[in-house]
Amino acid sequence: MKFRPYDKKIEEVFGGKHRYEIPNFQRDYSWEEKNYIDFITDLLVSCEASIDKNNFNINIEENEYFFGTLLVVGDSTNPNIEKPYRVVDGQQRLTTMTLFYAAILDLIKNKDENYATDFQDRLLFKDTNKGKQNEYSRLVNKTLEPILPVNILDLNNKKSSGAKHEPKNSAQNWLLKSYDTIKGMLKKESLFNLLYKKDMKNERRKISSDDISDSNYISFLDNLGKFLSKSTVITIYSEESKSANIIYRNFNSRGKPLTASDLIKNEVFSVLDDDSGSISSSWKEIEENVYSTKEKLNSFFYHYMIGNFPNGVTKNNLFNIFLKNIEKNDKSYLEFIEKLKKSSEFYKIIGKPDEDVELFWKQKFFITDSNPNVKRDLIFLNQIEVVQVRILLLSIFEAMSLEKITSKQFRKVINIIAKHQCLHVLTKSPANRLTSIYKKYSKEFRDVKKEGFESTVDNLIKELKTKLPDKETVLTKDLFYDHTKSRNSNDSKKKIKPTEEKNKALIHYILSTISVENQDKASERGNDGLVFIHNASLEHIIDQENSIDNIMSIGNIILLERDIHKNVKGERNKKEMYAKSRITFTNKFWNDDRKTFNKAEDIHKRKREIFSEYYDIVVK
Repeated sequence: MKFRPYDKKIEEVFGGKHRYEIPNFQRDYSWEEKNYIDFITDLLVSCEASIDKNNFNINIEENEYFFGTLLVVGDSTNPNIEKPYRVVDGQQRLTTMTLFYAAILDLIKNKDENYATDFQDRLLFKDTNKGKQNEYSRLVNKTLEPILPVNILDLNNKKSSGAKHEPKNSAQNWLLKSYDTIKGMLKKESLFNLLYKKDMKNERRKISSDDISDSNYISFLDNLGKFLSKSTVITIYSEESKSANIIYRNFNSRGKPLTASDLIKNEVFSVLDDDSGSISSSWKEIEENVYSTKEKLNSFFYHYMIGNFPNGVTKNNLFNIFLKNIEKNDKSYLEFIEKLKKSSEFYKIIGKPDEDVELFWKQKFFITDSNPNVKRDLIFLNQIEVVQVRILLLSIFEAMSLEKITSKQFRKVINIIAKHQCLHVLTKSPANRLTSIYKKYSKEFRDVKKEGFESTVDNLIKELKTKLPDKETVLTKDLFYDHTKSRNSNDSKKKIKPTEEKNKALIHYILSTISVENQDKASERGNDGLVFIHNASLEHIIDQENSIDNIMSIGNIILLERDIHKNVKGERNKKEMYAKSRITFTNKFWNDDRKTFNKAEDIHKRKREIFSEYYDIVVK
């Protein structure tokens, strides 16, 4: 490969008709706050930025700044609007420059809409062809569309016209956070605090950022942008594109290590011809599906590959496992992408079950037959933050899609998993305690024949039981719920913490499981007839305001339907409220035990009874 290096100013790199496209195989933008701090600090030091009395000062005439190197594929003498330069190395720097200019522009406009700069030309440019004028963004990254061109760059005035998009993948979400971070660092108060510490520490007179005029601040931002524009970047051009992804891998081996998903993506795009954009579209869909679950792409790859490939899969060798098990040809790679996309669709549903979803050829799957229970179990597993279970859940969803199992078997396995995980989270078992079982049966569920599935499920149950904590350990634990705390509270003391949210989910799941088991046999169970139990709220039997030890324990909590749950005090009022409940477990307690239930010892005893009954339900 022949290289042609040039010393260029950033205003040349981001000038004329130059455009730069980030290839599909590249990793996502990943600069972190430390990188921004280093970049902006270096820039301020290089231009001798300072505070003198009530002004920001800057020296851009006598100083220079070097902003690293770029390696691009394309003809250095002939930029092509329709075919941008392909960035092999330098994506992080180009994206940071883009965010920097966009932030300066936004900050200046917020202070003075009429103040003119040429920084918009670093981000966007217009070109006239055949009587029509089009606007183009200098940086093109399909993974970041439409967040970059619309939300940040305001391409074709879409943002100014009211358009705004929510991030659809982790890269887009990170870009918005990065933009806000850079913009925050360039605000007047932030710059003042940074420079004041350095330049005014020996000054006796105390000043604040309010003492610096907006006109001086705007002028400082303008000059800071001009200083970056005059900075030097070594740009290396090559007209050969076939080896771009190989060079990319070699270049990046010196810096921040590529993740397994980066390497697999790079490998796939190096083999498959994606002129149609089909592979890019599939990969983007995979990323968006995983992002919707708030899980990292690498975690999804691990959960997927551990159930699809032979033993030996770890979080650190995913790329090697891919190379070892997938033949390097178009057919194999296309099959891999299609299977991965299908699994990512299941992964999205597992992480965020939606009533409107079509699944297994059924419209609104989660509100048909007995499938609301599946949705509840999946939501519960997410609430208690159990992700390793997705190794097994992916294979169960796949088995169901291939009609290897019945709907009843599908519901049964997921419910068993949820009940067991409840006890493990309650007793704080190690997060990976069940991973080996999930690995084993993930493979077995994929390989088993339809007629052998039931016996495989029986074997799974037997092995899960061997991992259960002993009953006495369970009885020594407790769970607490404070009804005065909520997720939306503005008072930090009244804002529910993640661990408290998890405890609340555990309490509700345990009580609703026992309540369903004890429900009057005459109750209508078809068509989700017991939904009133699952939707019931948590009620403290003895008012939480009482100064009794362990008043917030699960031993003092019972389920009560939301439509009859009122904020009332006093035993007489509560009795009238409880008399309306259709929950057998609730009625039985109030009628049989409430009269003698009034002290801490009673709460402790009932807590043990609840855990004992739940444990028996799980192991029976």
